[in-house]
Amino acid sequence: MCDFYNNECVALTAQKIVSSRVNHERSRYVGIGGTGCSGVSNVLSSLTWAYNMPIVSWASGAPDMTLRNNFPNFFRTVTPHTAFTYAWIKVYLLCGWKDIVMILAEEARFRGHFELHKDQVRAAGLNVVFEAQILQPLQQTDGVMETIKQRRYRIMQVLAFENTWRAMMCSAWSKGMRGLVWLVYGVYSPAFYRTTDNPVLDQWSCGPNELREMANTAIFSQTVMWSQHEQTPLSCDKFGQMTSQKFQDDFEQSVGDELESAKISELGGHSAKLDYAPASADGACLYAQALSAILGLHPLGHRAPSGRIYNLSELTERTDRAYEDMNQLFQVASFDGVGGSPVSFDCQLPADGTPCDSNCRNQRAGNCTGDKSGPAWVYQFWKDGTEGDYDYDSPTSEYQGIAVYDRSMEEAATT
Repeated sequence: MCDFYNNECVALTAQKIVSSRVNHERSRYVGIGGTGCSGVSNVLSSLTWAYNMPIVSWASGAPDMTLRNNFPNFFRTVTPHTAFTYAWIKVYLLCGWKDIVMILAEEARFRGHFELHKDQVRAAGLNVVFEAQILQPLQQTDGVMETIKQRRYRIMQVLAFENTWRAMMCSAWSKGMRGLVWLVYGVYSPAFYRTTDNPVLDQWSCGPNELREMANTAIFSQTVMWSQHEQTPLSCDKFGQMTSQKFQDDFEQSVGDELESAKISELGGHSAKLDYAPASADGACLYAQALSAILGLHPLGHRAPSGRIYNLSELTERTDRAYEDMNQLFQVASFDGVGGSPVSFDCQLPADGTPCDSNCRNQRAGNCTGDKSGPAWVYQFWKDGTEGDYDYDSPTSEYQGIAVYDRSMEEAATT
């Protein structure tokens, strides 16, 4: 049985909910799921280990949460933004780009990804020739861009919110810099060029036309949400008839009937975020897989690595042993889900087949994470596309050249 609470994406609210429920009904709960916002997951995952409660997020993509030494035993069924690093590096290698500029913005949001990306660039035999942090775009950007201009660098890796990128493009425009290659997050607004007041771009006499010109051929990377194996039966459908494609069709039908009706619209309803459905469904399936195994009820006979079977009373006591077994089951999980076939986590498991214990999972080196392994989209902005056409399949779209890079498939082919 699940209890549902809305934390409204406020970390303090979520913390109060968890603390209150655990303190008042200690033997009722065995885990936490559904934490969406990264800020909420950031706080909860830093404390729930003290309650011996596993935590799974379906939408927290913040790259810093890959670092398990800061966020112990944190799992997420959405492919995080750190996956973009490997797609971007693949582009560097394919294009023969060896000298990379790296720009960092806010510490809390981007530092972890920045350091990971820098390490992986060097591991690929490439050079980080210049790095800078921009915290105040209106005050700091011109100095950074002037250095880049004087040193004649071209390949610009931006790990920042889109307001910082806009400032960089406008500064470059005002300095006559052309031919820059931008690699940026696909989570930016598709109409990023229309926003001219965040930051205010007046000091560069720069507007939508200049932004479109400077962004031409910018390379975006974005998470692939729905499984690319659309007809594979889902592991959590006991009848073996539900597939990712059928789930998507049924889900969109339900959303249309229940959330997008005229009545709901009158009450202030809005279009559902359909792309979060796969990770949410897979999070539920992950819990189902682990709980059925630990209770000795899994239809395929799966068990915890320790071989121990618990009854419900033992499980709700949340002992150290039960908590460890749950986390080990999560870590080695591999099942056919709505968002991937298989759904598994990016972790270098012990070569000798021993369980991935707490030291294995939460080491500083980062060889084992709770990040879902999965592919990333790579595509480019085209200034001559029809403004407002974001359909990747359209020949007049502003976003062209879509490709998919799946690091997990490449790793599997080399092991």
